[in-house]
Amino acid sequence: MKHSVNVSPVEGGWMVQADGLEGPLMFRSGGRAEDAAWRIARALADNGAWAEIRITVRDGHRMSRFLCPPTDTRTAAQNAAPIFEAA
Repeated sequence: MKHSVNVSPVEGGWMVQADGLEGPLMFRSGGRAEDAAWRIARALADNGAWAEIRITVRDGHRMSRFLCPPTDTRTAAQNAAPIFEAA
C-alpha cells in the first residue's frame, strides 16, 4: 500500500498532510514543511510501506513528486506499488 504525504501552500505558510496523521501540520517555511514530509515518508518506509511525497507550489502546480520504497525488501515485494501513474 502506498501512503501519500502532501506539501501545499496555505495562507501564511505551508501545510503537510499525510495518511495516518490526525490532522495537518503547519509551517511558516516551505523548507521546514518539506523536511517534515521527508521524515514522515522515511518513517513509513521504515515500517514497510511505500510513501509518495507530493509538493505543490503557490500557483497550484505540482513542483515535485518523490517515491520512498520500503526499507525492508521482503515487505517491498509484498506491497509493490507502481513507480509512475497514468495521468
